[in-house]
Amino acid sequence: MSEPDLEAIMHRVRHVPCPACGTECDPDDVGCPECGSALEAVEDDGTGLSLMAEEAGTGARGRSVPLERARNYRALRAAADGALEGGIDNDTYRAVMQRIKTIAVMGVKVFESDVARERFSTLPESERAVAVLMEAGFRRLQTGVNRMERWLTTSDANDVSEGWRDAEQGWIDIDRAQEMALEIAETRET
Repeated sequence: MSEPDLEAIMHRVRHVPCPACGTECDPDDVGCPECGSALEAVEDDGTGLSLMAEEAGTGARGRSVPLERARNYRALRAAADGALEGGIDNDTYRAVMQRIKTIAVMGVKVFESDVARERFSTLPESERAVAVLMEAGFRRLQTGVNRMERWLTTSDANDVSEGWRDAEQGWIDIDRAQEMALEIAETRET
């Protein structure tokens, strides 16, 4: 799975192009700081996918392997297996948890932005469903990784197995949201 480019999503959520000169402006600005043009005319371009769903669809289009073979998914699965079987050192486990946690936290932050929430609320129902599923996936991934990370201090196998269950479901939800976004994008192209 190719994770959505979350930095690009956050950038697009936080900036709108000036209709006159194209300068990226803060959505709260009344006028463009570069040319002074009014920004009230700046609206969603009508695709709805221009924020999160488009990025997710792009990620899904670029995906060349099924979820089970995706690098981060496999790394997290291997860390879980290693912890349960005693075949992973703490530093390696911690590094994997940090990498996946970063992905999850960035994903959650996309949806916590007031600007994103406002824009997502105006999406058509099918596209809003993509956003809801993607948000749920990132939150579940984050919950699972947090639980798995506790193993470093508790050595409790339940932290790993239950955390993996949540994390895996989070990946599945994110993957499904990407597929939905791709279906929407393909429908628009026809």
